[in-house]
Amino acid sequence: MGLAMSRLPRLSAGRIIASALVLLLVGFLVYGNALKGQFVLDDDYLVRDNPMIRSWANIPASFRQDIGAGTEKRSDFYRPLQIVSYIADFSFFKLRPFGYHLTNILVHVAASALLGWIVFLLFGLFPLAFLTSLLFLVHPVHTEAVTYISGRSDPLAMFFLLLTLILYLRRCERPRPALLTAMALTYAAALLSREGSIILPALVFVLHKTLGRKADRAGFVLLVALAFLYVIMRVTLIKSLVGETAHATTLFARLPGVFVALSAYFKLLVWPSGLHMEYGRQTFSFADPRVWLGSAVTIGLLVLAGREKRRHPMVSFGICWFFVSLAPFLNLYPINAYMAEHWLYLPSVGFFLLMAAALVVLWKRQAWRPLAIGLGAWFLIFNAAATVRQNQTWLDPVVFYERTLRYAPRSTTALINLANAYTDRGRPAEAVPLYEKAIGIDPKLAEPYNNMGNAYQMLGLPQKATPLYQKALEVNPKFPRAYYNLGKTYHLAGETSKALPLYEKAVAYDPYYVPALNNLGLAYAESGDLRRAQEMFERALRLNPSYATACYNLGNLYRGQGDRMRARQMYERALKIDPGLESVRRELDLLSR
Repeated sequence: MGLAMSRLPRLSAGRIIASALVLLLVGFLVYGNALKGQFVLDDDYLVRDNPMIRSWANIPASFRQDIGAGTEKRSDFYRPLQIVSYIADFSFFKLRPFGYHLTNILVHVAASALLGWIVFLLFGLFPLAFLTSLLFLVHPVHTEAVTYISGRSDPLAMFFLLLTLILYLRRCERPRPALLTAMALTYAAALLSREGSIILPALVFVLHKTLGRKADRAGFVLLVALAFLYVIMRVTLIKSLVGETAHATTLFARLPGVFVALSAYFKLLVWPSGLHMEYGRQTFSFADPRVWLGSAVTIGLLVLAGREKRRHPMVSFGICWFFVSLAPFLNLYPINAYMAEHWLYLPSVGFFLLMAAALVVLWKRQAWRPLAIGLGAWFLIFNAAATVRQNQTWLDPVVFYERTLRYAPRSTTALINLANAYTDRGRPAEAVPLYEKAIGIDPKLAEPYNNMGNAYQMLGLPQKATPLYQKALEVNPKFPRAYYNLGKTYHLAGETSKALPLYEKAVAYDPYYVPALNNLGLAYAESGDLRRAQEMFERALRLNPSYATACYNLGNLYRGQGDRMRARQMYERALKIDPGLESVRRELDLLSR
C-alpha cells in the first residue's frame, strides 16, 4: 500500500475490454431481475405522469426549472440531466419501465468500471482495481440507487464525477488545455445530475493530502470555481442551496442522529440486512447505544486514518473519502431524513477500496491465500444474492409499500403511495382507510385529502369527494391537482362556469399540467372562446405530443370550424397514439361521408 505513482500506469486494451465485459455480465446477473420492476414512489410523478419527459423540445425548460417542473410535486432539487436522461428513455421505451431500469443498470455498471479505473490510476494494481469495482457493483445497499428508477441521480452523478477525477489525474501528469475543457464539461454534468457532486474539490484535496500527489493548480481552481458558480446558480434559479429542508431542529438535537446513522451505515456495509426506504426525520437521545457505537467507530477510523497516513496512505485515503463524501448527508445542516441508503453510493467507495486492499494483502501471503479466496468469494456471492433478493422487493408497488410500512409504520409517504397503488388497481375502498391514517398522522398534508376525493369518485360518491378537494385547497391553496379535480367534478355535473376558474388556477400554479390544459380548453370551447380553447389544446400537445385526448379535442374544434382537413389530421394522430379510441374512429367515419 505505498504512495501513488508519480506517473499514471497504463492498462492494455485487451485487459480493459475483458474487465468491462465481466463487469457488464456480473451487473446483469445481479440486477437482471430488476428489469421486471414497475414504477414505484417518485417514478410515478417524475416519469409516468411527467409531461416534461415526453418531448425532446422540453430539454431547454428542464435546465431552467427544478426537477419537479411539470409534476404535482415541485422540488428544491435541480437535476436537469436526470430529466434529460428520462427524455431519452421515453423516446425509445415510452412508458415501459423495462427501458428505464435498463438505463439505470448500464449507468451503474459504467460507474463501477470508472471506479476501477480510478483505483488503478492511483495505485497501479489491477487486482485491487478490479476487485474494488466488483465489490461496489454487487453490494445490495446500492439497490436504492439502481433498482429505483428515480434513484438514477446517484450513479449518474458518480459517473461524471469519477470521469472528472480521471481527467484531473491526466492533467496532473500532462497539463493540456483540452483536458481542462473536458473537466469543465464533465464536472458541470455531475453538478447538473446531483447536488452532492459539489463535494468533488474536497475529495481532490483529500487525494493530495493522503496520497502525496502533486496537484494541478489550474485544474483544482477550475473545480472550485465551478462549485462556486453552481452555488450562485442554485440560489438565484432555484432559490435554495440544498434539498427539501423543512425540518426545524437544532444542531444539538440532530447530533445524536448523526452517529446513529453512521453506526447503521457501518452495519449495512458489513452486513446488509433489513434494507428499506423511509428512515424519516427522527431525533435521538445521546443515551442511545447506537450513538456511542457510531461515535466509537468514527473516532477509531479517524484516528486510524491519521496514524496510517505515512505507512499506509491508502487506508487514510479510503477512510477520508468515506467521511468527506458522506458529510453533506449527515444532517449537520437539516435535510429531509437522518439517513438514507442511497446516500452511501459515493461514500462506500472508500469502504470497498479498503476491503479489496485487505483481500489483496492476504493474497500476497502464500499461507493466507485460501482465506483471501474464501472471504472474497463469500462476500461477493453473499452480496450478489442479497442484491437479487432485494430487487424482488422493488418489483411490485403494493408489495414494496407494504414492506416499507413494516419498517416505518408511520410513514405518510408509504401510506399515501400504498393507497394510490390500490386505487390504480381499482381497489379504492381499501385506499380510503390508508388516506385517513395518513391524515391522522399529519393533518397538514394536502395530498391524502385530494387523493381520497379521487377514491370516492371511483366509488361513485362525488358528494364525498367535493369537500375533500376543498379541504386539500384549504391546507394548500396552491395545490394544482386539487383545483383540477374540483373543477372536473363541477364540469362533469354540467357546471362549466364553476369549473373554468378552477382549471385556470390549476394551470396558473402548474403551467405543465397537461390534463388541466386539456380540460381548460374544453371549458373555453363550451363557453364560446374557441381561440383560447385552441391555444390550450396546442399547449398540451407541445408538452406531451402523445396526448391523444388533446388531439381528439383539437380535431373536434377544427371540425366545428369547418376545417375538415386539419380535423382529419388530428383524428388520425389520435388513433396513431391510441388505436383503441372508438369515438375518434366514429368522427373519422363521419368526415369520410
